[in-house]
Amino acid sequence: MVPDDARAEVLIASVPSRFAALQRSFVDGLPARWLAIALAGRGSDAQRAELHRLVGAAGSFGYPALGEAARVAECCSDAGIHAALSKLHRLLLATIKANQEN
Repeated sequence: MVPDDARAEVLIASVPSRFAALQRSFVDGLPARWLAIALAGRGSDAQRAELHRLVGAAGSFGYPALGEAARVAECCSDAGIHAALSKLHRLLLATIKANQEN
């Protein structure tokens, strides 16, 4: 049997690779997230809910600029939603591209 301290060390050592796998999964899911945002209907409650989920996930996985762009779109008035969504889309694409190059 492995002592508790040794097990803890193994678990702690595995955190970076596990987190990297979660980040990769998040990035791989960005196209589906964008599709859900786009199909929800501009300015709808459903769209705002999708954007809100992206705000939290992006921040959790180390993409604060993406999260902030989603927050701006989530809180945007109907008049400014098009520009906010365009910026978010550009950041989504840049995030995906940057991760493909790694």
